[in-house]
Amino acid sequence: MNAEKKLNQYMLPFMLIVGLTISSPGFTEEPQLAEPSDQMSLEKINRETRELLHSLKTYSVGQRDEALHKTRLAMESMGTRIEALQDRIDKNWDQMDQTAREKARNSLKALQRQRLQVSEWYGSLKSSTAGAWGEIKTGLSSAYTDLHDAWEKAEKEYSSEKK
Repeated sequence: MNAEKKLNQYMLPFMLIVGLTISSPGFTEEPQLAEPSDQMSLEKINRETRELLHSLKTYSVGQRDEALHKTRLAMESMGTRIEALQDRIDKNWDQMDQTAREKARNSLKALQRQRLQVSEWYGSLKSSTAGAWGEIKTGLSSAYTDLHDAWEKAEKEYSSEKK
């Protein structure tokens, strides 16, 4: 199986999750498709990330549905922001020098890898046993933190390239 088919095989479940549209307290606002220089957007995603990580930490196995719901919403929000970043990069591709293009390409690859990790942990959370609940929550929290950090780094790098 070639690498593209393999990536598509693993990305399909995540893309289905990201494609869902749900509203929930705590994540009721639509994600802003703001420019990376918009400090409010960065603050908002940082707040959402902190809220998700705090929620995951406090949820018991009996609150699995709520944990899954909040995680799915956070993943959708992050997916929207990643797509917005991809769109901005695509629109400015012709104006970017080779170094900027390479940085953008590498940042987007890192985001895809991290997003896949979150998706895998999310799947594990859905089917985890009570005995594995704590370990799965910790793994998901770590993977989502890594995804958030990769997104934030890409946003900052792209912002500095645009200036």
